[in-house]
Amino acid sequence: MRALITPVVLVAVAVACSSAPTAPAQSEPTIQELRSAPQVVVISGLTIEPNVTLRRNFQPLASDVGVLVTIRLPASAASVAVERVWLLLGDEMWSGDTIRNSGSGPTEWVTRDGPKWSPGVTVDVVCRVRGSDGIGRLVRTAAVSIIAVA
Repeated sequence: MRALITPVVLVAVAVACSSAPTAPAQSEPTIQELRSAPQVVVISGLTIEPNVTLRRNFQPLASDVGVLVTIRLPASAASVAVERVWLLLGDEMWSGDTIRNSGSGPTEWVTRDGPKWSPGVTVDVVCRVRGSDGIGRLVRTAAVSIIAVA
């Protein structure tokens, strides 16, 4: 009986050790950490300064949707991912995950159904970007106005 258990245990240990390590979960930054994020970061020699657009759709066929966040990185930054975005308005904070905008190339990311803040308000936008080195970095775009689409 012991001879049968030992090979099974060894196989289980080998499988567990061979699986790819997972990145530790990152905790949510505080609003103070977000506000103090730099406006430019360098990843693998690439300067990353996101170009951010905030739109609120008021077209008749659109339901009462929140802000659409569009984040564009330099064309040379195709290996950099935008993982998460935070919008800061005074003491209010909203966050959401991003997806690559498949119709616009490898360096444009979007977040849909953001907060329902009014057009014309100015917010700070903070993104968590991650390069091939696996390190997540915060980068801030200050004073972005929400545009109304009518």
